Amino acid sequence: MCKRAVAVLVRAWMVGVIFAGLSISAASAATDAAPQPETTLFTYPRWVLVDSRGHVYVVDYETNYISEFDGHGSFVRRFGGQGAEPGKLQNPYPARWSHWGSLLIWDYSGVNMFSPDGSFLTRWRPDRTGGWTDRVCDVDRFGRLYVPMREHRAIERFEGNGAPTPVLTQRKLDSVGVWTPAHVWVDRADRLYVQDADRNRHRIVVFSATGQWLTTLRPPEDAPRAFGYVSDVKLTPRDTILVCAGRGILEYDLTGKLRRRFAVPGSPCGLAVDEQGKMYVGARYVPAETSSAQHTAAVVKLSPDGVLLAVIRGVQERKETPAVSPEGAPAQ
Repeated sequence: MCKRAVAVLVRAWMVGVIFAGLSISAASAATDAAPQPETTLFTYPRWVLVDSRGHVYVVDYETNYISEFDGHGSFVRRFGGQGAEPGKLQNPYPARWSHWGSLLIWDYSGVNMFSPDGSFLTRWRPDRTGGWTDRVCDVDRFGRLYVPMREHRAIERFEGNGAPTPVLTQRKLDSVGVWTPAHVWVDRADRLYVQDADRNRHRIVVFSATGQWLTTLRPPEDAPRAFGYVSDVKLTPRDTILVCAGRGILEYDLTGKLRRRFAVPGSPCGLAVDEQGKMYVGARYVPAETSSAQHTAAVVKLSPDGVLLAVIRGVQERKETPAVSPEGAPAQ
């Protein structure tokens, strides 16, 4: 009887251990599956756009998503995502509103066109002869892609699926001292801004749409290396030039004279300007609102005079939002 009683006690103890383990595992799984209080919408706001309604579109270089926010900074929707299939992106770089009101985004697969509500429209693939995907390209309002060709020492333009057309030849660039064109930007007036990768890197040369030299932008005398990292160049409604550099925003007139400097919290990496001249600066490492929170990516909204108006943070409080169909209507 003693042996039988001991065996019964041992079995009961083992069953209790097993059920206790199952309870702990279930509790742990429930904790892991519980929704977090915050959600990450973007981490590297490399390009920022704003439409006529004041809606802000953030193109995230790391997650490959485009996040849309309304004029009050509330999240509306996001689209895109990592992938090679139509509607997906692979390391998006330049982004711009087209002449037809659609969103143009260049990535490794070509020039992608989306409607403002996130519906994918089409994609075209320019000829990649020369292997230039690592260059800093830009796309204009007509969907034409401008590429700095280091091998040819020229700026070439791609239209649709066709072969490139030289826009700035080696001879033209040599005449103004641009030896190795590395970066190019194009503004709404089709002016070209070219930065050199060589010893003249710390300046930006401005050309007209026909290739005529207009002016040269130089960094401030007290910050000679301010152009060490230039992420974007934009033309304002007042016909001044904004340069988004690693330490803030620099404003120049059309003659190349430095007018003002604007401080931006964090590290600027993208810039948009609306019809009133307000600036929307994508930035990383923006100081958090509280000392206990981590620095995050954000879009900083500034007045035309540089006054801080609002901050749209890449990490926000999780909210229940209705699913959105590709056409932009709430899904049933």
